Amino acid sequence: MFKWNYTGFFGYYWAVDDISITGQVPGLWKGAVSTDWNTTSNWDDGIVPGSSTDVSISPNAVNWPVYSGNFTIGVQCHSLTIPFGASMTVTGNLTIQP
Repeated sequence: MFKWNYTGFFGYYWAVDDISITGQVPGLWKGAVSTDWNTTSNWDDGIVPGSSTDVSISPNAVNWPVYSGNFTIGVQCHSLTIPFGASMTVTGNLTIQP
């Protein structure tokens, strides 16, 4: 996320150029080493997400995630985005909390 506030009197004396935002994305599944949801190195930031993390499955993931057991959106993650062409397997029940 990037935010910039201009606090001047004229709108034509400013510019933004060559911006680079780097780092790791929390909640981004890349599946680098396995399909196991609970393996930290499968996550871009090295942290298995919790109830406050928005999760996205990378469409370029090496392995698709498998969650063994019941999976509840609102407990295992805050929200879950699975883009077209990606997939996720839940071996138990999938529950979406309001």
